[in-house]
Amino acid sequence: ILRNPYGTVTASATLTVYDKLEISANLSQMTVVAGEAVRLSFHSSHGTTPYDLRCFFNGQQLSGDKLAVEDELASVAVSRASLSDAGRYLCSISNALMSVNSSVQLTVHERPTFSVRPSDVAVSLGASITLPCSASGFPFPRLHWTVHTSSGKLNLSPGETLDSTSTGGLGQLTGEASVFADGTLSLRGVRGVFPEGHTVSQAELRRLKVTCHAENMAGKIHSAAVISVTAAPTVSLNTRSAAVSHGESATLNCTVSGSPLPVVTWRHNSVVISADGVQTVLAEGGEIVSRLHLANMTTHLAGIYTCQAENSINREQANLTLTLQESSPEFVLAPRDRTLFPGESAMLECAASGYPRPVSTWLYNGHPVNGTPHHRVQPLHNGSLHVMDFHRSMAGVYTCVASNSAGLINSSAHLTFAAVAVASTHGPKRLVLPVGSQIVLHCRGSGVPRPTLSWSAPTVGEIRSTERVEDAGIIVTESRSSLVLRISHATRNHSGTYTCTAHNLHGTDVKQYSLIVKDLTVVDEDVEEIVALHADHTPSCAPSAQFAPAVIWYKADEVLNASSSASSHHGYTVSKLSSPGASTSISGSLTLHDVQYNTSSRYTCLVAGNDTASMIRRRF
Repeated sequence: ILRNPYGTVTASATLTVYDKLEISANLSQMTVVAGEAVRLSFHSSHGTTPYDLRCFFNGQQLSGDKLAVEDELASVAVSRASLSDAGRYLCSISNALMSVNSSVQLTVHERPTFSVRPSDVAVSLGASITLPCSASGFPFPRLHWTVHTSSGKLNLSPGETLDSTSTGGLGQLTGEASVFADGTLSLRGVRGVFPEGHTVSQAELRRLKVTCHAENMAGKIHSAAVISVTAAPTVSLNTRSAAVSHGESATLNCTVSGSPLPVVTWRHNSVVISADGVQTVLAEGGEIVSRLHLANMTTHLAGIYTCQAENSINREQANLTLTLQESSPEFVLAPRDRTLFPGESAMLECAASGYPRPVSTWLYNGHPVNGTPHHRVQPLHNGSLHVMDFHRSMAGVYTCVASNSAGLINSSAHLTFAAVAVASTHGPKRLVLPVGSQIVLHCRGSGVPRPTLSWSAPTVGEIRSTERVEDAGIIVTESRSSLVLRISHATRNHSGTYTCTAHNLHGTDVKQYSLIVKDLTVVDEDVEEIVALHADHTPSCAPSAQFAPAVIWYKADEVLNASSSASSHHGYTVSKLSSPGASTSISGSLTLHDVQYNTSSRYTCLVAGNDTASMIRRRF
């Protein structure tokens, strides 16, 4: 109101008081991954005065489903965020007096996705290959590759290159690996390896596994590819030709490679060999070593051996010529010494190995068997010698000779004639002689080997050669092939059984004398005879007895004969007594040849019957 003398005026105004406006978001920036839900909250304070609340996205006002306003809360919701939802979200509150706002910066990251994936591929051994790999996402993904080796993994980023000299086993798989700037993997000289644990029976391929990796802030992904490496078979033999001696063994080695792993087949002169005789093993580097073992080389095993390798790519083979080398004979069976009895048969075995096959011939005491008179000795086709109906004349050295173009060998065996020991005596087996007689008993033996002889006498026991029994007055001596027992002065104690024994390895035989020594009555007859010079003369001595008597001739006191066998001595002959029958007169005569002066003497014929108790002594 204004007044002055001149008047009064008035003016009025309306005063409106507004509440202070405030608005704030729950955060200033937010980062989400595409596909996730987003909710932005803006809290406001506006009092009771009128206000205006609006929200904007990158300057464009929001409305509809994305914006919800309840009193003092404004919410912006995105059900599935995408790259298009990224930006500045701003909410503004205003009245007539003022305007305030708050904003949130929303960042949306997109996970990597492959736009180009590496794929499985097959290449030839040693070839080069490129594998593209690309990915999209936000931020733009970083790429790198992994090469899988037996010892682990090798990582390569764009711009990196690794060669076969690098550590980590890359050299087994490929010659060189590099990654271009666009993420493409380049491999040169691809080899690959066979899977672990595979066997020769599996047609496995060489393989190389690689993996492409893409990574950003939203996540990481990877995609693997397997490179299968194919290769035609290769075949390598340890030799192209070989010579093996007869009977020896040989092993043929065949080294095979290829992918898929080849199947190995052996042939002998185009005939497939059973796999039972073949050993196949895996060698280092994925090669196959196939071994064919040949035992006891013969002509049947000589020839052309073929090692063949086949897989789905191709077939390859290599040949080896195996020959039988000449070898000197060697005895497989050699003849052995034998001892044979009369009439016995035997087989002398002889077999020899060698190439060419040895020919066997036989020698008997250095002469060909075919030239001997013994038709009972027959060589056989198998090299042995059949000896039949053995005889003493067939004993000797038999030699088997085996020969071929490479040499000659021989082996000998002794065939020894064997006979059981047989004892023999001569003269009467029962003697009755007077006390004081001189007694000579002969013991002979035959057999092979030559038997040993011994005497057994009463009260003395066994007496061997060249022994003297002093107490018994018995002397045993050797004379040629007989063992002679002498009693110089017989007594009644010498009566009994005297046993001649012959013994060798094959048996024992005995013969016996029965001796009776008695005090006999001696009937003396004295006869005088005149003989012409240089004539032959036979003094008469004609005993008769029931059994063969003992006849002993003496010249003076020297015994001219000590048995009944005929013998020829210096200047005289004693005839042999024949075996008499009952009451038969026999004559054991002494014949003096070419009588000389010194032949003159007293000759005594002493006849003692072995069945009587008397003795006749006739003196001339």
